[in-house]
Amino acid sequence: MDLASILDEGTQAWAELEVKKALVLHYTCTLEFWFWVDDHRLGFTHWAPDNVTADCYMSGAMDTKGNNFGSACLTFREFNFICAKMEIFGSTFDDSMFSEAKDRVPACLSSYNAKVCEPEWFCESAALDTDDSLEKQKVYKFRGDLAVRQGNYQKALDAYHNCLEWLADNNLTIRRDVLEGMARCCTKLGQRDKALDFADLLSKEASNTCHLTSLLLLKVTIYQHFGSVRSKMSSLQQLCGLLPFNPWNWYNLGQMCLQLLESNRTMGQCSAELQSNGETEEQQEEATELDKDRIWLKACTCFIRTRLLLRILRQQQSSFVLQRSENVLQSTDEVLQRLNPKETTLQTLTEVMSEDLIPEKMREDYQDGESLASVHLQNFRERWWNKILLTGVLETDGGHHQAQTDTKS
Repeated sequence: MDLASILDEGTQAWAELEVKKALVLHYTCTLEFWFWVDDHRLGFTHWAPDNVTADCYMSGAMDTKGNNFGSACLTFREFNFICAKMEIFGSTFDDSMFSEAKDRVPACLSSYNAKVCEPEWFCESAALDTDDSLEKQKVYKFRGDLAVRQGNYQKALDAYHNCLEWLADNNLTIRRDVLEGMARCCTKLGQRDKALDFADLLSKEASNTCHLTSLLLLKVTIYQHFGSVRSKMSSLQQLCGLLPFNPWNWYNLGQMCLQLLESNRTMGQCSAELQSNGETEEQQEEATELDKDRIWLKACTCFIRTRLLLRILRQQQSSFVLQRSENVLQSTDEVLQRLNPKETTLQTLTEVMSEDLIPEKMREDYQDGESLASVHLQNFRERWWNKILLTGVLETDGGHHQAQTDTKS
């Protein structure tokens, strides 16, 4: 049974309603960051204002009083924790596991002497004086992570490469983590082809939608760094198709379209990309979407979809999660005012983009964490874009809009 981990603000809001004091975080004073009990690194903070949040032998717990801010406490204190099977739309609990009390036989525990390590112990040359392959793997992994934090990406890349040599064949989780780290290091070092080669390795080993989501987010980072406009847009559209009810993927795609309109990076740049990369006919067809009017229409579509999803989600939200949604909703409304579509265009796009926003269908289509062999990945063009083009709004409004895209990202 895993302890509760909170990887986003939506789960945080849900946990606030259920928690009775959940011990979910631990602090590593060696690498100086917080991580969840299932090894995910902390992605956002929600600490009590007067709390000490970073020290050795500290763990994190959520308070049941006040605003449910996380509080730091000594690791050896005992608290309750949450066990739940949760779906993003309609949370459910597996009550059967609590139906019968299990007989517990006390076991005699053998004595254990904890290993005490000095800060950055893995940087010492003596750390590699061992025949244990797992220990060497950890040393190189820690060295690489520390070098990334220090901005020494070549040193990190070398350490990750050495780590791969000592990884067991069945240690796929660490392998994926190391390969992604190598891709990001190559990106920072300006080595585009190598970064994409590592991304291709990750693609071949992806087995579920979580793997694919991480891969697409990595590609977005790589393409953005090297200015590959069409490739970045394609990756963002794949994210929208993979997780159609995630408003932030739609918001990011809309922001990209907005930036393209501001910089006028349309068909000219795309043609240069096609000539240099030798793209296929299908990819060339996708490149025609960088026409200015189509970019404008896609921006309107994405921000309308974002607004629809956030209005649904905020019914289940509270605290800072709700505040963030309200802020983005306000920003989205302002952007749509600047894009200035006709009222009939707004109505038409809203109708098309809300067709699949039915609670029952949303639960059925929700496939985060599912095996890639059992999911149906829907194409952005087939699911939404072709329907929008068939409405004719591009012809009736595309050439007459007055886009004012000087908005904050």
